[in-house]
Amino acid sequence: MGTSITFDRAAGFYDQTRSLPTAASEALTSAIVDLGGVAPGVRLLEVGVGTGRIAVPLMQRGAAVIGLDLSLPMLAVARSKWPAAMLVQGDGLRVPLPDHCTDLVLMVHVLHLIGDWQGALAEVQRLLRAGGRLMVVREKSDPDHPLARLRQHYNEATETAGAATTRRGAKDQATLEAFWRDHGWRHEAHEVAAWTEEEAPQEWIDGLRQRLWSSTWRLDDEALDRVLSDLTAWGAAEFGDLRRPLPHHHRLMVDVVIPHS
Repeated sequence: MGTSITFDRAAGFYDQTRSLPTAASEALTSAIVDLGGVAPGVRLLEVGVGTGRIAVPLMQRGAAVIGLDLSLPMLAVARSKWPAAMLVQGDGLRVPLPDHCTDLVLMVHVLHLIGDWQGALAEVQRLLRAGGRLMVVREKSDPDHPLARLRQHYNEATETAGAATTRRGAKDQATLEAFWRDHGWRHEAHEVAAWTEEEAPQEWIDGLRQRLWSSTWRLDDEALDRVLSDLTAWGAAEFGDLRRPLPHHHRLMVDVVIPHS
């Protein structure tokens, strides 16, 4: 399972379903600039640039960004936002760029989609100049929160159904941190934004039914219906009314990693 996942089918709705609150987006842009030492002459490569929702605000701040993505439809959306963007179609396992060509590599919710995520990190090391940094953006959630428990049950239900989801790469943060530690890569975690929003569990289940999330794309209709029926029954037994909004606390993190040279 070494291939990466393409988001062709999501190009039309990606921004509407993955957007950050304005304050969190601005805080993330500032954190990448500050933690990455972004300045004139510093080059940044975003692997999995998608529609440019992270890269375009950086380019608006004057950052020299190269965006890489498998999906031409996603890149077309990015191009519509910033016509002068430097965009490249390619896979994070085989980036069509020369050795030591960039100062920073940025990955936002990417490594769980790449089966050979270790190979992708080795590619990062090839691309970085001496002293360069990898920046990984992730969201840290409370594993005991109802929505987190609902997602965990969904993952377990798909496995029980014998259907593989797209979460084929690095499974959790502990796995990545063990890799970095074992390879002598220096790592610092920074919380850059936090916010709370109301979300009903049923909203997330409805999104699964509409196949908004990549974890549904390799399930056939019958398997998805079976999994969602199980999920709805389990969620109602655990949490009661699934349409009741619950406070969902978000914490946006940036891992700054310096590979061993």
